[in-house]
Amino acid sequence: MKTKKCIICGKEFQPRDRRRKTCSDECFHKSCVLGRKKRRSDKGKKIPESQKEKISNSVKKAFSTPEMRKKLSENRKGKKISDSHKKNISSGVKEALNTPEMRKKLSESHKGHEVTEETKKKMSEKAKSPERLPQQQECAKKGTAAAQKSPLSGRFETNINAKEWVIMDPTGKTYKFTNLRNWIRENIELFTDVEDAADDSKIVDRIYHGFSTIKRNTIAGKSGTTWYGWSVIGWGDNLNNLQKQQKKAKTAKEE
Repeated sequence: MKTKKCIICGKEFQPRDRRRKTCSDECFHKSCVLGRKKRRSDKGKKIPESQKEKISNSVKKAFSTPEMRKKLSENRKGKKISDSHKKNISSGVKEALNTPEMRKKLSESHKGHEVTEETKKKMSEKAKSPERLPQQQECAKKGTAAAQKSPLSGRFETNINAKEWVIMDPTGKTYKFTNLRNWIRENIELFTDVEDAADDSKIVDRIYHGFSTIKRNTIAGKSGTTWYGWSVIGWGDNLNNLQKQQKKAKTAKEE
């Protein structure tokens, strides 16, 4: 075996085995103390992003070889995966599939793919099975709660289906806002004196349908363009939409 240099004192020595890096027990204990100190000092230190990327790429490269995949699959055979491990795998897969490049790749790979009637039948039977009912109910509850909090689907001005409105009250005062239902809930006292009316979906829906009827009648050029003295001046992205729709209705009648 080749001679080595001691990492503590620098002396050359004949190692007893390949792993030995110190010439004596005294130097070995010193190296242990230094190692402990280094580990303590390294605690809490952040790894640079460039180093993280290098580590990640090298690990991916190492595990992407066919030999390594085969080895891993053989090691996993017959082993049960813990719930925490399943969650980690699930979150990792979701993160990997959530990138714009992967979405594009998946959409391209699915183009022209047709699901057979047999597959549709199997999927339908699986979805209707009583075993999946509690899971579906739980998912539906979570989905509803998440949708209500989301700025894109909840009771907010940023809702994807919300439109801009300009309406006029019986006194001639105008109100400009986005999301009609949300505005009605916030200003319910303008329409009724009932307590907690904003939480009553029936009252909110009745007022909403009143304004929707005004809009439809105005577009069609029919009577009934007011609702208890309230009227609609404009709606949509372009507030001149009203005049455009009226012109369309007139030309349609003339034809």
